[in-house]
Amino acid sequence: MPSISPSPPGWGCRWRCAGLRPSYPAYADTVTPAEEEATLWLKQAMAPDEVFAVNRNAKDPAIGEGTWHYYTAMSERQAFCESWRYSMDYGYDYYQLRHNLEQVSDAIFAAPDAATAFALARENDIQWLYVSRVIRQEGFAGAEPAFENQAALIYRVE
Repeated sequence: MPSISPSPPGWGCRWRCAGLRPSYPAYADTVTPAEEEATLWLKQAMAPDEVFAVNRNAKDPAIGEGTWHYYTAMSERQAFCESWRYSMDYGYDYYQLRHNLEQVSDAIFAAPDAATAFALARENDIQWLYVSRVIRQEGFAGAEPAFENQAALIYRVE
């Protein structure tokens, strides 16, 4: 049986018990124990005022609904464009959010190499890049990850 870390009151065990259910795509809102490990590592490595970008910002990448928020919740750090749809509830402009998602976040993770991805991240004050292997297996050519496991590659933007 997988270990289950305690959850704060009211959080339930939706992502904490991820190892008890089949993983993505059977349950698109499930985070695996390896993803939790990577995200908790990120929490320890990041300064509280730093920002990370992640390539998994939707439950279903084909739909791109923008409601995925588990990495931010688990790391307790700010993410660039994770849960972007919820930002509209606070008055942010839909078109600016879509621009940030498509022209910045998506472009970072589609970059042909680390130099291109890191330059775009620096231009947008992003210090860390989290590659979810649920979305893609390979990392950024020309860079070594600061953290790696079967679920994630995490890079410090230099």
